[in-house]
Amino acid sequence: MELKIKTSILRDGKRYENGDKIDLPDHIATIWISRGYASQINKKQSKAKIETKELKIESKETKDNATN
Repeated sequence: MELKIKTSILRDGKRYENGDKIDLPDHIATIWISRGYASQINKKQSKAKIETKELKIESKETKDNATN
């Protein structure tokens, strides 16, 4: 499960700071979420934002070409 770290934490000798992303096994991730160390990242939402930006740029280029 992919998580976004909420607080500074040390895992396997590596320090993770607020805002860092980490992929953990589900059973560990649920513990971290319940303790407030991290929050789950919804992959569908982050992909949709990227696609929306790309589509807006393409639409703008198409509109400019159509008016010229």
